[in-house]
Parts: sequence; structure tokens; C-alpha cells
Amino acid sequence: MKKPFVLTPSEEDLMNIFWVENRPLTSVELTELSKDHGWNQEYILNMLRSIKKKGMVEVCGTVQYNKQYARSFCYCVSRAAYAAKLAASVGIDKAALAETINELVKNVCQAEDTVACVEEVLQELKK
Repeated sequence: MKKPFVLTPSEEDLMNIFWVENRPLTSVELTELSKDHGWNQEYILNMLRSIKKKGMVEVCGTVQYNKQYARSFCYCVSRAAYAAKLAASVGIDKAALAETINELVKNVCQAEDTVACVEEVLQELKK
């Protein structure tokens, strides 16, 4: 089995900000958006460096702040793609795919009819 692909809990929290905001963000904006975490700008820059190295974000432009420029970062791995990558890295293979999909559908659709939920997803995939 290959080494699991994992983000640290703080990196996941940072990625959640990207996924929720769904727009390019600078470290200055991330500092504002993450006030409840108590992260300083230096820590955010370290996390950005780390998740960039892991292929989760990329530099997608610059924004001027007063007389300086800040890099804008865009996520390049969606929340769903991250979940799939994480599942594959912990050994979910073709043999376990049906069971994994079933469990995921049960968790996401909750009280809904599981088959109807899967059919709805399949219709989306056919578009």
C-alpha cells in the first residue's frame, strides 16, 4: 500500500477556506478569513508553501496592497477530488469501490432512498 496522502488538520482548515470562498485568495485575505483560528501571516505563508508543494494550490496572480504585491492562490484540487485522492491513498481500490460508494451515499443522502440518490448522481454524470 502506498503512503497515505494527508493534509494536516490546519492545512485542511485552510483548504476549506479556499473551497468555501471559491475565489483566488492572498495571504492577507486568508489572515482576515481565518481570525477564529488565530493564525498569523507567517504561519499562513508556511501552510501555503506546504499545500502548494502537495499540489493543492497554485499561484494564479498578484494583487497590489499599497506599494507591495501579494500573490493570489487558487485551489487546483476540489473538495471531492481531495476526498477521492485520500480514499485511494489509504487503499480503496476497484474491489472496494462499490462498498465505498454505498457508504458514502448512505452518509450523504441520509434518510433518502439510496438507489434514487445514486440514480440522480448517475444522471448528473451523463450530462
